Amino acid sequence: MRLNLEQFNILKQDFTKYCELNIRIKNKSGKLQMLTLNKMQKRLWSLFQEDRKSGKPIRWYLVKMRQGGATVFFTSLFYWLTSLSPNKNAILIAHDEDAAFGMMNKIQTYHLRSEKLLQPQTRKMNRKEIHFANSLEDAERTGDIGLDSRIDVSTIDSKAIGRSYTYQYALLTEFAIYPELGIDIDERMVALFNAVPDDQESVIILESTPQGENAAKDFWEDNQNGFRKIFISWIADTTYRIEISIDEYFELSELPDSRYGDEIRERENIIRECKFWYPELEGEYELENEVMARLAWRRRTIDTKLRGNKSKFRQEYPTTPEDAFATSTNSIFSTERILEIEDQLNNLKLKPKTYRYQHDDSLKDSTRKFYEARYGHLSIFESPVTGINYAIGADGAQGVDGGDESTAYVLKLPTLEEVAVFSDIIRPDEFAGVLNYLSLLYNKALLGVELNDKGGYAAVEKLVNYYHYPNLYYAINPFQSKVSSNVRYGWHTNEITRQIMIRDFTDLIENNNIFIKSKKLLTQMKSFVILPNGKAAASPGKHDDLVISAMIAVQMAKQVHIPRPHIPKIAPKGSPDWWIKHLGRSTENRQTMNRK
Repeated sequence: MRLNLEQFNILKQDFTKYCELNIRIKNKSGKLQMLTLNKMQKRLWSLFQEDRKSGKPIRWYLVKMRQGGATVFFTSLFYWLTSLSPNKNAILIAHDEDAAFGMMNKIQTYHLRSEKLLQPQTRKMNRKEIHFANSLEDAERTGDIGLDSRIDVSTIDSKAIGRSYTYQYALLTEFAIYPELGIDIDERMVALFNAVPDDQESVIILESTPQGENAAKDFWEDNQNGFRKIFISWIADTTYRIEISIDEYFELSELPDSRYGDEIRERENIIRECKFWYPELEGEYELENEVMARLAWRRRTIDTKLRGNKSKFRQEYPTTPEDAFATSTNSIFSTERILEIEDQLNNLKLKPKTYRYQHDDSLKDSTRKFYEARYGHLSIFESPVTGINYAIGADGAQGVDGGDESTAYVLKLPTLEEVAVFSDIIRPDEFAGVLNYLSLLYNKALLGVELNDKGGYAAVEKLVNYYHYPNLYYAINPFQSKVSSNVRYGWHTNEITRQIMIRDFTDLIENNNIFIKSKKLLTQMKSFVILPNGKAAASPGKHDDLVISAMIAVQMAKQVHIPRPHIPKIAPKGSPDWWIKHLGRSTENRQTMNRK
């Protein structure tokens, strides 16, 4: 292939033509072919050009379906940007070394298979970098250094990102996995912004398949971070359709529980996606025909490939970002059930009254401890009813700014209906007051407070030794007929009790036998997952305090009927108050002996 200067300049401007003439890739059959951009890739290129013309730096965050061709598009784009222009540096960042080296292998393959006239000299090429520049010998002999552009690869956990070079272009792949690796996204992004100048030529691309409820989803939902959010749904793939005529149009299902789910809602989502990916569709007829072709393909895929499982379709072929994030996680609780509960709450439009707690121990009246406030931390859906039993689960934290919240969850019995919920960053001694007066308010509810955290332990100590709360949970030894003074108050979550808590709560959710009203609880349930170490807990960067409180409340509900002997109002043996009193008595005895 012979190029003159004019043709070369055209290829420097037209990425589409450049790919067709110079980028060779392997197709699914393993055969080499020139890269012809598909519909999705062409749309991305169109958006890229639009944003470049705006004069602002390009900042994109793409959430993508699997096998959509996004990574090929961006690695080719970055090779094009650096291999044809001088003094341009790019960095490709992956979640692990294998993925990083895999991207560099792609780049080097593009380079080695390039047309000679489009293949710049390289001074260095290895697993971590490719430096487009003349050799040192040639540079010294001719005084021409060459392009002096480069592409580096790195892993997200590297502390050296941005320390060696200034980059014009950065690509971060599988961004949503970073929180699962314990990476602080905010910290890493600050380092990246220091490495990539904020000028109109710079490009930062984050792209990933979603990984559920974590900090990467929060970054997606942040409308102030300056990133354009692009969701690559299954609609972006032109092969996911079945052409049908008007005579073959079918009536859409409206019921979520039907074989194909709520197709009316799905149709609205598909219309929105079609308008984004296929702006060339003209008129209502063309758009409607495309939508019906997509719905027909969806039905056939559910019937055949997925054996009638519409939830599996939502997982494999999400139509919205919400579907993608919700169904991608290894959540303990059924995402489908959580979404159903959220829809139910949206329809019910429940509006709890909110209250603040007045921490004044001189005021003992439980009916006056909480005052109504617009931004209160206690939400009450139903006031206490005389003669009704209630159960409360609580998870206490240490009350440190930026730390976990202390939470309490109130269930009405026997219907297991949520009637109140408390959530706030609060000191353990104040949290003990909240629990005492809230429990008294709800007819001296059986109160279970988790002991695993220091904050929870401190709250239990005050409930026992200061408030003398009369219905505080403690484990009963079946072989001991009476309660001793060293009884262990509070709920202890260990490997066995955790399994029981999760099993019981999951069964209630699946069988619709608990009435959850707190949207905050539902949000935490989405990110309550199986971690890599096998433990069920909140995904990195998320919280599970309300989930724990709700599960403890369920365990309390199971034990309300168990009679508990009266507990003397004395400090349990070995507790801090017990030692204070014990040491006090010892001092008094010594003083008495001295006087004698």
